[in-house]
Amino acid sequence: MPPLISFRSFLNTDPPLLVEVWRRQKRFRGLADRVSGATLEELVFSKPYFDPAGLILAVNGDQPLGFVHAGFGPNRERQDLDNSTGVISALRVVENADSEEVARGLLERALAYLSERGAKVVYAGSAFPFAPYYLGLYGGSRVPGVLDDDLSARRGLLAAGFDKSDEILIFQRHLAGYRTLVDRQQMAVRRQYHMNSNTDPDSSNWWDACTLGSTLRTRFSLSDRKSNDEVAVVTFWDMQPLASCWGVTAMGLYDLQVNAEARRCGLGTFLVCESLRALSQQGISLVEAQVRQADAIACNMFQKLGFAQVGSGHIFQTTLSQVGA
Repeated sequence: MPPLISFRSFLNTDPPLLVEVWRRQKRFRGLADRVSGATLEELVFSKPYFDPAGLILAVNGDQPLGFVHAGFGPNRERQDLDNSTGVISALRVVENADSEEVARGLLERALAYLSERGAKVVYAGSAFPFAPYYLGLYGGSRVPGVLDDDLSARRGLLAAGFDKSDEILIFQRHLAGYRTLVDRQQMAVRRQYHMNSNTDPDSSNWWDACTLGSTLRTRFSLSDRKSNDEVAVVTFWDMQPLASCWGVTAMGLYDLQVNAEARRCGLGTFLVCESLRALSQQGISLVEAQVRQADAIACNMFQKLGFAQVGSGHIFQTTLSQVGA
């Protein structure tokens, strides 16, 4: 007799069921394998915008079959939610003969939840900055859409009518024996600018406070030696608990910004290069960065600094008018 599948929203007694589903997933590099109820409380349930109605479980009696978690991205100013942009933050299904049916039922209900609250565009697997949950549990330095290794989630999303809209490349650099890049451009930048560092910096906006506020962060910036004006900034964060699963001390490059008028002068390369040296001196053994495949300049910069590609993810997207079409 086939199992009876039922769907319902999250209850306060459900964390053990979510943990069981997570632990029964096939392992791959970008999925944390050390998940507990306390971990989910810290990284998911404690978010100020967490809505139990958006976390939907599939069960057979008291046996969990899977879950999907739907939420929303930030507005342009990153000071509040934008309900027109929906996000499927996680789709985790226990592999069995009914996996496809479970995934389909979960996604149908997640999309209905988002539609009822005004979503017009839906990203799946998250895509910076539309990543309200699971940083530290999935992906790496960011949540890079859906990892190519995440075959179950990819199958479910494609079957539900989602399309690939972008590819994210994942780069890593081991810092053992790290040496800074030396060339004429970098020497000229060093003469004109100086670097500052700030551990545990204030969040620049509400969204960053929500998504990164509990993490250990380090902010490096470049300032003009004459005017002291800040021209570039890069933020790294301690990639926990994912880095612990890899058995290394790792920092994720979360955001790199160079003022528009100062671009194409080697400032970004210099800032990242010097940041890696500082992190190496602090005992960090690995740094990860993620770049959109179309951003050839950033890809070339990281490769120049000795980063190697270790994986990729795809951003999946749909408009709700396409659902079920």
